[in-house]
Amino acid sequence: MRQWVSAEEAIGTINPDDHVVLPPGCSEVLTLEREIERQSERLIGLNVFSGLLLGDYPFISKNCQIAYSTYHIMGPIRELVENGKAHFLPISGSRVPELFKGGQLRADVALIHVSPPNGEGFCSFGVSVSYPYSVARIAERVIAQVNPRMPRTQGRCTIHISEIDLMVEVDDPLVEYGPPSVDEVSRVIGESVLERIPNGAVLQIGLGSIPEAVLSSIPGTNINNLTFFGMGTDGMVELIESGHIHNRNAKTPIIVATELMGSKKLFDYAHENSMVEMRPSEYVLNSTVASEYDHFISVNSALQIDLYGQVNSEYIAGKHMGGIGGSMDFIQAARMSNGGETIIAFPAADSKKRHSRIVSDFSPGTPINVPRHMVETVVTEFGMVHLKGLNLVERAKALISIADPLFRPG
Repeated sequence: MRQWVSAEEAIGTINPDDHVVLPPGCSEVLTLEREIERQSERLIGLNVFSGLLLGDYPFISKNCQIAYSTYHIMGPIRELVENGKAHFLPISGSRVPELFKGGQLRADVALIHVSPPNGEGFCSFGVSVSYPYSVARIAERVIAQVNPRMPRTQGRCTIHISEIDLMVEVDDPLVEYGPPSVDEVSRVIGESVLERIPNGAVLQIGLGSIPEAVLSSIPGTNINNLTFFGMGTDGMVELIESGHIHNRNAKTPIIVATELMGSKKLFDYAHENSMVEMRPSEYVLNSTVASEYDHFISVNSALQIDLYGQVNSEYIAGKHMGGIGGSMDFIQAARMSNGGETIIAFPAADSKKRHSRIVSDFSPGTPINVPRHMVETVVTEFGMVHLKGLNLVERAKALISIADPLFRPG
């Protein structure tokens, strides 16, 4: 059988009873997804799984004849999940490869997005290694979307053409992640967070306006030596290229990531650059591995925190807003790291000042993403408190002190 085929031929090998796994983020395989949509009448009953997707989910038909499951809910599918027409899996990113290996999740076909093979026949997973790297070794069949615009990243992030069943050549821009703008509230929070980050730290931050604020505020500090861990973004590249951040050990990477989430600027920087090291979830989301770094600082957000210090980061007003991701893995790593710290940073109220995000208790059914005993430092635009060692009354008083004054008692 020919290895290089058209998208139509490749998707034509998929059976309606197959379970197909898509890559996440900026590695989304839009050409193959659209071909699934074109063949959807033939593929009624197909099961599709993915993590966070940035596109418009073309493979989900109006009649939802293709079953879809994910562990990260984005806007286009939120209503489908609430109506039971798409399914949310409450699992952390670190568990995904393990669940496929154990058979709890099924992978008949892995769709992957890679660079063209080098002279030795190895393709790079480029901007997304996380679970695609592992699932491609487990799936019965592997179909690769091969794209010259996919950067050839360094690290543990390659697959040999002998491990790929079918290859579809495309020449399309990668899906890009556009970071949100930084407002005044985020800027204040970001500056406060930087007070807890020592020079030489290993910094893990996610996506959103507060992580962007943290990065954009670094030039105004004495911080110039950091390693970024978990995810790579445009803001990190801007700091490196402007000379504000460097690594004193020129032989070690500045960015160690399982996903790159950004624009062509980030993708171009990562291409054949030893300062960016890409690794699968089993490494990056492994709290034991990450904790071996000294001064591992984990910065995560929250939708709500109650007066005990419990964190809800995925569910509000009866709706799922995201997913579990790798927050618990990184928080555990920071707690075990020599000199590490966990930071929960978020605005004290919603943008219209209708509801406090520091609450006396959660609504019934609200999931707890971070238990109270793992929450250490909490930051809002009204201040910073340290909950470590505080009793329940002291915790409540501390959290009320950084709530929006509009919602404080009395």
